[in-house]
Amino acid sequence: MNQISVGPTTETDRIQSIDVLRGFAVLGILAMNIRGFSSPWITYLNPASYGDLKGVNFLVWLFTDIFANMKFLNIFSMLYGAGILLLTERLEKRHQCPMKYHYVRSAILLLFGIMHYILIWDGDILHQYSLCAFIVYFFRKLSIRHLFLIGIFVFSIQSILRIYHYFIVSDFPLDVYQQWLDYNWFSTNETIDEILNVFKGNIIGQITYRFQDSLFYFIHHTLSKGIIFQPLAMMLIGMALYKYSVFNANRSTIFYKRLIIFSFIIGMPFVAYSAYLMVSSNFDALIGFFIAFQFNLWGAPFISLIYISFIMLLCKTRNYILIKKGLAYVGRMALTNYILQSIICTWIFFGHGLGLFGTIERSAQVLIVVLVWAIQLLLSYIWLDHFRFGPLEWIWRSLTYWKLQPILK
Repeated sequence: MNQISVGPTTETDRIQSIDVLRGFAVLGILAMNIRGFSSPWITYLNPASYGDLKGVNFLVWLFTDIFANMKFLNIFSMLYGAGILLLTERLEKRHQCPMKYHYVRSAILLLFGIMHYILIWDGDILHQYSLCAFIVYFFRKLSIRHLFLIGIFVFSIQSILRIYHYFIVSDFPLDVYQQWLDYNWFSTNETIDEILNVFKGNIIGQITYRFQDSLFYFIHHTLSKGIIFQPLAMMLIGMALYKYSVFNANRSTIFYKRLIIFSFIIGMPFVAYSAYLMVSSNFDALIGFFIAFQFNLWGAPFISLIYISFIMLLCKTRNYILIKKGLAYVGRMALTNYILQSIICTWIFFGHGLGLFGTIERSAQVLIVVLVWAIQLLLSYIWLDHFRFGPLEWIWRSLTYWKLQPILK
C-alpha cells in the first residue's frame, strides 16, 4: 500500500469516549501532582513532613489520598496501553508494519519525558510510559484473559519489592535508617532548606539539581522500588479492557453500573484503610511507606475502574454535551496539557516565576488546581477550534511518521 496512507488518527476516526476519559485523567492527575509542584516532593508520600496538616488542609489531603492518589495515574497507563492497540490495529489494517512506528513513537516520547524531567519538573511520568511501551508491544496479541493475568502478576512485583525492602530497612543500623528516613519519608531541616533554596532560586540551579539527581532517581525509584511495574501492569490491563470494549462505551449500561458497585465494594475499604493507617500511626515511616502503601496500591485500580465506568456512562447518555466536549478537547491534547500543567505550576511556585514554593497551604492549592483546569479547558477549546492537533501532539506525530502533518483545519 502507498506510504501516503500512513498517518495519525484523523478526527473522524477518533473514539470520543477515550478522548473524554483521557481528558478527565489529565485534569484529575493535577490534584496529586500539585503536591510536587508546590512543596518538597516528600510531601507527596508523607503529608506530615512539611506544612500544616490541620482542619481544611487535613481534609484536602485525606480526600486526594483516597480519591486521587494513584487513581488517575492508573487510568493514564491503561489508556496508553489501549492507545498502543489503536495504533497497531490501524496500521495493520493498512498492511503496514506497526513495529517501526510504535518504537519511533515511543523513543520520541522518551525524549519528551527526559526533557520534561530535566528542564521543567522532576515528577515526569512520560519516560516511564515510553520504557513500558517498549515491552508491552509484544503482548498485544494475547487474549483478554492472559493480558489480565500477566498484568496482575506484573502489578504484584512492586508490592513484593516493598515487602522485601521492609525487612531490609527494619534491620538498618540507626545511622543508615536515618539516611533512608531523610530521603524517603521525613527529611531533616537541612534537606528541606536545600530543596526550598533550589526551587526558589533561578532556573539554571533547578535544572542542575534535577540533572544531577536524574540517574539516581531512575535507579532508586524506577527500578529498585519497582515503580515502573505499576504503569507496565496497567498498560497490559488497559489492553485487555480495550479488547473487552470497555473504553469505547460499547458495554451495556448495567455492565458499567455493576462494575461501579463491585469496584467500590472491593476498592474503597482498601484505600480508606490505607488512609486510616497513615493517620492512626501518626504518619509513621515504616507503616506509611510499606503497609499503608500496599492497601492503596491494590485498592487504587478499583477506584480507577469506578471513574472509567462513570465516564463511559456519561458518554452513553445524550446529556451533558458541553462537559463531554470540554473533556474530549482536553483529552485530544493530553500530552500538551500534561506539559502545560508543569509549565504553569512551576511558574507559579518556582523561583523563575512567582516563587511561591513551600508557602501555599493545601486548601489554597485546590483553588490553583481549579484555575489551571479552567485555563486548560478554555485553551484546548480555542486551539482545537482552529487546529487538528495540539502543538506537542503535532510534533510527536510529525516525527513519528517523519513527515509534517497537516495541522490547520
